[in-house]
Amino acid sequence: MSNLIQDLSILTTIPEKTLAKFFRKMIFCICEEIKEDILDENSDKEITEVDIGIGKLYIKVVGAEVKYKFEPSEYMQKAVIATVTGKENPLVDFLDKALGKKFVDLYKDLC
Repeated sequence: MSNLIQDLSILTTIPEKTLAKFFRKMIFCICEEIKEDILDENSDKEITEVDIGIGKLYIKVVGAEVKYKFEPSEYMQKAVIATVTGKENPLVDFLDKALGKKFVDLYKDLC
């Protein structure tokens, strides 16, 4: 299993602790949505739908059981399909472009 927080920390230079705090606050927001959508007596919703940035998370409470469903965003779905079918790696592409830009900028500064 990979550690997404660690990987994001390396890519963005945002400390792992800061990212972990961000994701905890994201969980607080999801819990608030559940409270408003499902647990509120005045609400007729049975499912909470939350856009989490990479897709939609659906949460349904059935008795004492909580069920989850994740539906990826169109961008994520295209990237995953391109990776699986075309052996593309968006991360490598991103890093190649970023590194290439740094070399071009460095060259321009030297000239």
